[in-house]
Amino acid sequence: MKKRLIITLLLFLSALSWVGLANAQTTGGWQASYWNNTDLSGTPVLYQLETDQFGNPELNRLWGTQHPWPQVDKDFFSARWERTIFMEPGRYRFSATADDGIRVWVNNQLIVDEWLNQVVATHLGYYDVTQAGDVDIRIEYYEYQHEAIARLTWDRIFGSDTAVSNQLYQATITGWRGEYFNNRIVAGVPALVRDDAAIDFDWGVNSPAIQSINAEAFSVRWTRTLNLPAGVYRFTTTTDDGVRLYINNVLVLDKWRNQTVFTSHTIDVAHGGGAMQVKVEYFDDVGLAAAKLTWEKIGEATAGAAAPRGFWRGEYYDNSVLASQPALVRYDNEINFDWGIDSPVPQYLIRDAFSIRWTGTLDLPAGQYLFTTSTDDGVRLWVNNQLIINKWRNQAELAFSFQVTLPGGPVPVKMEYYNAEHKAAAHLTWDRLDGPLPENRGMVLQTAPSASPSQAGSLGNTPPITLPAINIPPDTPTTTISIETLNVRAEPSMLSEKIGTVKRGDVVAILGRNEFNNWLQAALPDNSLGWLHVL
Repeated sequence: MKKRLIITLLLFLSALSWVGLANAQTTGGWQASYWNNTDLSGTPVLYQLETDQFGNPELNRLWGTQHPWPQVDKDFFSARWERTIFMEPGRYRFSATADDGIRVWVNNQLIVDEWLNQVVATHLGYYDVTQAGDVDIRIEYYEYQHEAIARLTWDRIFGSDTAVSNQLYQATITGWRGEYFNNRIVAGVPALVRDDAAIDFDWGVNSPAIQSINAEAFSVRWTRTLNLPAGVYRFTTTTDDGVRLYINNVLVLDKWRNQTVFTSHTIDVAHGGGAMQVKVEYFDDVGLAAAKLTWEKIGEATAGAAAPRGFWRGEYYDNSVLASQPALVRYDNEINFDWGIDSPVPQYLIRDAFSIRWTGTLDLPAGQYLFTTSTDDGVRLWVNNQLIINKWRNQAELAFSFQVTLPGGPVPVKMEYYNAEHKAAAHLTWDRLDGPLPENRGMVLQTAPSASPSQAGSLGNTPPITLPAINIPPDTPTTTISIETLNVRAEPSMLSEKIGTVKRGDVVAILGRNEFNNWLQAALPDNSLGWLHVL
């Protein structure tokens, strides 16, 4: 009987703490909720108001390997803290330190999103307060194993009610407009905007801007309009880590992956003369950071000439059997992809059950050659119209090779690939066994019709492709949007690019969820794919 009374009293006190949630903003402390899981799901095991005995408004929880509270497990738990703080106008830098995952919102704007297992690390986020008043702060945290730390501090780094935007977003740009982000995905509000004379940086292990940008896990977008004479230009990127290059709003080089600083990539672009819009996106993961872009004129562009595009024509399908029309056609410089568990192109393909057909031409001397594929999952390879590798099956990443004799001259090559689920990778290499390969490895640039005079300077794009209907199994669950509008994101993150909206009454098919069950991947009414946040 006594034990039952104690349990009843504890439940009653927890309920009182929960009732106090609505009044937490006036108490001067953090309204805290704790769960014995890592995704804040279900009913919290503890609600309470947490205050600092010295009146410090910041959060500082150093539990080590101990239980945060008797009701909370010492591993595999999560927590949420909420409070309101009065702030003067200015730009504020928030420093979130955690082991493991942490997210921070200020006035419902996500400024730190590091929801992953990690050793203790500090991440920066920024928020502009434009007028004095109350600011809502929310922190979410989870602990996986071992050490548990959650800390949030902030400081006003500059600004007043008249200077905040002018100092940050109205910089005079004479070279490259550089937008620097404290995340890996070039998303959200930039923490820094500045004028960069050139994209020629070797930061090593240091921050690009020590007062504003993380030393790791940051990204940059550079934009500039170049005025170039007509010709064929070779662009070269050298980065550690990922890089994407856009010319006149067309993605011409996509190496969005971890790689060393010694990794360079080139792309040749035909230009009709005049203005050329150039955009470079870059991210650094961990370790060394470097980003460089150069270009040079290598030839003349003649009227009516074909515009160089890439070495491999890639047809990307939203199914695993290369059926119907491709959802996307693009030109790839090489077949050397390791997408992990991500989609090759999130706007068009889901991350599982897709397929690709690459076609190209190699101009090789007569001789003996060894072709090698390495894929996860299935692959077929034709060389000179002969099927030489046929491993059309689910498999972990495996390499297969085949030796062929070529007569010399142009050789058609076709590679077909599909991914069933989980990890996705596709690679193709070749070597000559009885002599050296040509300097360019025999690769022949694929071409497309040049732009019309009114499109001078464009890449001579192929006409837009009408997307086929996404293949949705008949038993796929659907949901009806019940709020006025809901943003659609390219990836399951508030920092990811907004690619559209859905409205009340729209019916969408649910194709998947992220690992924390707070984002849904959906087939949308306009026949595109995107991610919806679970409210």
